[in-house]
Amino acid sequence: MDLVTANNHLATASILEQALVATATATASNVNLYSATTDSVLASYSGDSNYLASSASSAMWGKVLTPAVSLATSPSNPTPGSSVTITAGIVPSSVGNYLPSGSVSFYDGATLLGTASVSGGQATFVTGALAAGVHPLKAVYAGGGAFATATSPIDNLSVLLQATMSCTPTPSSYVYGSGFVNILVTIQGLAGHPIPGYNENVSMYMDGGTTPIITEQGYWNTSTSSAVNMYPLTPRWASIPAGTHTFTLQYPGDATWAAASCSSVITVAKDPIGMSYPGQVMSSLSPSN
Repeated sequence: MDLVTANNHLATASILEQALVATATATASNVNLYSATTDSVLASYSGDSNYLASSASSAMWGKVLTPAVSLATSPSNPTPGSSVTITAGIVPSSVGNYLPSGSVSFYDGATLLGTASVSGGQATFVTGALAAGVHPLKAVYAGGGAFATATSPIDNLSVLLQATMSCTPTPSSYVYGSGFVNILVTIQGLAGHPIPGYNENVSMYMDGGTTPIITEQGYWNTSTSSAVNMYPLTPRWASIPAGTHTFTLQYPGDATWAAASCSSVITVAKDPIGMSYPGQVMSSLSPSN
């Protein structure tokens, strides 16, 4: 007896006669059939001197894989209304000659954000509709071909509010060694939200440096608006040489607010030198005189 599918010869088995009932068992090896559909298996008996030839068919289900679905977002801390790319990965991305097909639906909680087709084991969706707050994102793969439906773990994406930060030096210039300058830092947020920058460190950098010359945790002077913080920072001016310098102040952000920065330009003039002689005072002389 031969056991075949529509396209393949699977095995040949011998018939064992027992009373009026005869059975045959065939074992097929190296059958790699991944499909969400069925195939028809045909058993064919060639007959003998007492029995005519005969055949019978049966359905055989293909093997379906249940993949894992991963989820990634970029950027990792977006602001409201900004473009966010959400990518779902189907693992494994292939089995033999079989590739995942179909589509992936992207959800924010129970709200459908959109649907994208699978290509190369991935599906990508871009949205600009995420408001401030935490968004529980997930991807649901609909399945296709040899792959069953699957859902990704929840990815909690924080969309941060964007504060506006400004720096105001007072004064904007001074003579080397003659005093100090305050830089008033203002972080403007949105009414109805927690005050940005409260008890957060603000770091100051000079002339593009990567090491802060001062970092302070502000005891913020809160203005009449609940959305504004102001704090004066005073660098160690004795170590600031004469010249024009750019000071950059950086607010690191928190669970609600994105990081922000601002810059101020301050000019430090050279200190005029005064020299005294008996009975006479001479000022603004250079050392060579």
